[in-house]
Amino acid sequence: MDEVKLIMTFENSSGDKTMINISGVRPDITKTEVDALGNFLVDKTIFSYKNSSLTKYTGAQVQTIHTEILA
Repeated sequence: MDEVKLIMTFENSSGDKTMINISGVRPDITKTEVDALGNFLVDKTIFSYKNSSLTKYTGAQVQTIHTEILA
């Protein structure tokens, strides 16, 4: 069984970096879709970090975790 996570990195107005992890993303998600989401989250001030709005989307990675259950 595979689990796919999207790990997005942002900066706030103080320059502090934070990550947002989203589980259950499509394995075929594109860079264009991820970049659009990152910019949307910044533009709409959806999240904050250390009492400061996220001001910059800096990148992302897709992580696939394969779990094999042994009986």
